[in-house]
Amino acid sequence: MAQKDQPKSSKGRKTLLVILIFAILASLELAANFPEVATPLERLELAAMDSAVRFRGKQPPNENVVIVAIDDASLGWVSERWPWPRAKLAEIVRWLNNAGARVIAFDIFLFDPAADPQDDAALIEAFRESNSVVTVSQIFSTQYSTTLDRPEGIYLPVIDGYGITEIERDDDAIVRGVTAYKKFGGEFLYNWSFDIVRVFLDVEPPKNPSPASVMFKGKEIPLNQRGELLVSYAGPPQTPWVTLLILLCAAILARAIISIQQPTFSSLLMVIGVSVYILIRQVLFYQTGQQFPIVSPSLMLILGVVIPTLEQAVTQELEKRRVRSLFSRFISPQMVDQLLQTQDIDSLNKRTELTILFSDIRDFTTLSESMSPDDLVALLNPYLETMSKIIHKYGGTVDKYEGDAIVAFFGEPIPLKDHAIRASFAALEMNTALQKLNQDWLSAGILSSALEMGIGINTGEVFVGLLGSEQRINYTVIGDAANLAARLQDQTKELKTPILISKNTFTAINGIVKAEYLTTQILKGKKEPVEIYRLTSV
Repeated sequence: MAQKDQPKSSKGRKTLLVILIFAILASLELAANFPEVATPLERLELAAMDSAVRFRGKQPPNENVVIVAIDDASLGWVSERWPWPRAKLAEIVRWLNNAGARVIAFDIFLFDPAADPQDDAALIEAFRESNSVVTVSQIFSTQYSTTLDRPEGIYLPVIDGYGITEIERDDDAIVRGVTAYKKFGGEFLYNWSFDIVRVFLDVEPPKNPSPASVMFKGKEIPLNQRGELLVSYAGPPQTPWVTLLILLCAAILARAIISIQQPTFSSLLMVIGVSVYILIRQVLFYQTGQQFPIVSPSLMLILGVVIPTLEQAVTQELEKRRVRSLFSRFISPQMVDQLLQTQDIDSLNKRTELTILFSDIRDFTTLSESMSPDDLVALLNPYLETMSKIIHKYGGTVDKYEGDAIVAFFGEPIPLKDHAIRASFAALEMNTALQKLNQDWLSAGILSSALEMGIGINTGEVFVGLLGSEQRINYTVIGDAANLAARLQDQTKELKTPILISKNTFTAINGIVKAEYLTTQILKGKKEPVEIYRLTSV
């Protein structure tokens, strides 16, 4: 069935949803620029950036940089404990001097004099022989005060600079950047990496620090929202605006995609759009080192397509529920579902084997004449509701109500191979449920004696389908097999048993549901005798 053009109201809702998604994501991106604000997208973005680095693969190290690490393996190799005496550190510095190091970045605190003055003297002499030495300082804060620890005064004449080396973990406990600068009193203390590069290249120190960048070597070095230098730079200064521009482009693309009336094709375009963006972003990162956002533009495109599509699906589902509510008054829930799922209603009309169930309350006509209308309703409505629920529980379809009588069948519109077994289980449970209802009616004074029911069940080929007029339609069965079920129900009173089944039904349930042969009779409307069985229990 070809889809019709969407109404203007539907198109307007889709556009509004795309705008709303854009506004939410843009607000989260703007909020992320404040250090004290943590947004749900930040951790996802950090993880996405980590993935980008992994996909980029290993990069060749800078040939100008050599890391001399004193780690647990180093200590284990020499069978010594940390800290090493400064005289031993002096040996390492002299070794680096002999290797031709232009700048030695000494990441060890020299805030206090050594216990042995000879150790300080040895390290100072080694520094004096070096081309350049940069070491570290530290801002130490407590709840009462903040102090700045600088290298011991005896070292200041032989070092070329010092800076902070503070790092902070991101919310996911991973370190991706280092603090670019801090202010102590009226002095700005920069990360020691600036001093290392300054000494190595013989350039001016950094200046003009701001929350977004630091001026160094005539360029603005971008910082993240926490004032950190990233290992791989995020992009040019003021890249919160680049993100918003990319988000806007993703929103426009999402709106264009959802205008397509084919959900499969629009979903494919959405996947292609996200994939192409991530690929282009990865190529730019590989070539330039700039990291543009991954999560928020991808979410904009995905949510901008998925949510309006879901909204349309929900609207259609609400319409289906309205139809289901209307038809459920007349036919079973299973048949309603099939009506909503199929476009060929005529497929419900067929000739097939089913199991038909007729039930009736004995002598109800006589009883109803002596009851008030209120008592009659209080008795009949709960009875019909309870019995219908049991029939539906076992996959049956309630064909019709004829006063206190119920006509039902099993096996359509949902094909069920075990329809005879289901009908038998339903009949047994219906008889048990009547006993419980009798207790309620007797206690309420609606009845003076318990009601009894008769149920007839037969399995055979019948016509099943939609019959009726435009004003009223019913899903019903027609055929001799249905008539036989009615005749068996008529015999329950004479044979003094609540549930009678035919030979066909007995054959279908034999070994699963207990039944026993009762008699063979010629029933009304039948020329041949009919074997009758009594259903006993499971």
